[in-house]
Amino acid sequence: MARKILLSLNSPPSAPRRHTRAALIRLFQRAWTKTPVRRRPEVPPRGPLAVDLRWVCDREIAGLHKQFFGKREATDVVSFPMLDDDPERKAFLLGEIAVSYETARREAKARGLTVEEELSRYALHGFLHLLGYRDGQAREREDMTEQQERILAAANRSRSC
Repeated sequence: MARKILLSLNSPPSAPRRHTRAALIRLFQRAWTKTPVRRRPEVPPRGPLAVDLRWVCDREIAGLHKQFFGKREATDVVSFPMLDDDPERKAFLLGEIAVSYETARREAKARGLTVEEELSRYALHGFLHLLGYRDGQAREREDMTEQQERILAAANRSRSC
């Protein structure tokens, strides 16, 4: 069963505008539903889940990457699991995700995809990290990528119907 997800989306003026909050919420709900219960973090059994998502530039994501992960280069997405009550929203905060829209633009062009498709992929990847997926080891990365692509394919099939 899909959990209600409250999404805070922070988008600077230079970020793409075609992404809708509703489409991202549906993607995150699909990921929640398709993720085995044993993989999910412990959350209250009822009530909404909250996620904060920010579109950021390469410079900002490189700063976050260095500050929190000790790596100097820009990356596509970083996630920060919070797993705590959010009394203002009366929800359980899964965490925060920062996605580089500049990286998404470059990669989308190189891969022949729309920027929205690439941003969805990065946002979903970040959300899967909030659910406990890891990609530090080859096997973890393979499992996470398979799950990510299954969810994206199912979301694309449901949109085309």
